[in-house]
Amino acid sequence: MYSTIIPELVSIDTNTTKIPGFYLSEKLHFYPQSKKKSRFHYTIKQDNSIIIPQTFDTRSGYYLSHNNSWYYERRTPFGTLKFHYNTDKKEFYFNKLYSFIPIEIGNIFPAGRHIANLIGLELFLSGFIIIRACAFSKDGITYLLIAPGLNGKTSIVNAAIQNNGNYVAEDLAVFDFSHKCIYPTSPKTNFGRTINDSLLKTLDVNQTTQIKSKANTIIFYQKSHTEVANTKTFLDYVFMNSLLFLSNPFIRSYIAENSLSNKVLSSMQKIQKTDLQSVSISSSIFELNND
Repeated sequence: MYSTIIPELVSIDTNTTKIPGFYLSEKLHFYPQSKKKSRFHYTIKQDNSIIIPQTFDTRSGYYLSHNNSWYYERRTPFGTLKFHYNTDKKEFYFNKLYSFIPIEIGNIFPAGRHIANLIGLELFLSGFIIIRACAFSKDGITYLLIAPGLNGKTSIVNAAIQNNGNYVAEDLAVFDFSHKCIYPTSPKTNFGRTINDSLLKTLDVNQTTQIKSKANTIIFYQKSHTEVANTKTFLDYVFMNSLLFLSNPFIRSYIAENSLSNKVLSSMQKIQKTDLQSVSISSSIFELNND
């Protein structure tokens, strides 16, 4: 059985219940497991037998490539962090010590962030984009609300669900910008935030949407204390709320080594040509609280 990370799109085979820093899914079993591999399928396992080669084809900082594999080795006062990605088999491995790194610390990225960024890159090159957004359906309409963090996305989707809406995504959504479809993702825990706890409790008793859906209404939203008209385009929101993989030195090295720069730029150009009408936020979205 395989863990479904993004229904109909991404699945993984793993021997661990938690992957540190894997922002695509904090709950690996939020969606039902599947006997079939998804279109994008990966193996992710904890392994203490990783051997870092003494020779390499190319090196970029702590990252090196050798024989269609990438390796990472970082010595710390507590031991050595090790990571391995086999590009042919799409297999990720990290040692036990690395599993204790939950967030970026001193330019050390958690293993799960490397994995999520690599998946994000491959999705992007295939016409999908992981973007900061919430999504829900209500009264036959599927809404995609693209907005930065701490702009009310969780509150909005929570209100929608409590008023007979269906959950699609809470903080990250996967958007097929060629066909304007949204793929669902699991919610985040965000320890300490009451609204996230409320949403998770709500989802315990509400059926979640597990299939992709057409985005009927796409809303670009950012809180502001001024009355300046929103002139940002979809591409502006992409730069602000997506392309997370570009901040990762491993992924930038991977892109360069595999001559993928032109493909990344080509995907950007496709986004720029995507026919999306910017829709101002309407009060009816917030009135879901009072329905």
